[in-house]
Amino acid sequence: IHHLQAERGVVFLVEEGGKLRPTAARSLYPDELVDAARVARSVVERVIKEGGSFLSGDLSHDQSYESESAVHYNILSVLCVPLRHDTEVVCALYLDHGHRPGAFRERDVLFLNGFAAQAGFAIQIARSRATVQRENTYLRKIAGNPSKMFEVVSRSSVMSAILETVEMVASSDASVLLIG
Repeated sequence: IHHLQAERGVVFLVEEGGKLRPTAARSLYPDELVDAARVARSVVERVIKEGGSFLSGDLSHDQSYESESAVHYNILSVLCVPLRHDTEVVCALYLDHGHRPGAFRERDVLFLNGFAAQAGFAIQIARSRATVQRENTYLRKIAGNPSKMFEVVSRSSVMSAILETVEMVASSDASVLLIG
């Protein structure tokens, strides 16, 4: 926000199912709270859907884009870029300015896209780590309950007998060789 002199900035996380959730909102002015609902949300949705950046110097008069929120919330300049990992868009970074038309330039798009690439990678790593932690917890739970270790689905009486034998010797130090 400070580097690009945006009045407001909001980070929108794309949750499972494609739902957008504002996760962070800041203002250039320290005492001003940012209402994430008072943004050109359709710009964010367009960036998420198309996967490309959006730049407008005066959104209220932009012929290529119609937005009621631009007029209603006094939004002039808008810059929004996707944050992705590989091909998946995981977030959108939204900046706007309500008093200065043309507040953002093409060089700002390049800067923010570079920042978004790094941030998108970090978000994907965090998500992957959370998945690994959930799987680790699940596996530890199964390992703590030996009766759940062998989840083999079979209707064969021969296979059931083998699994019973395996379960009996699993807790011992005996060496077992299964053939067949």
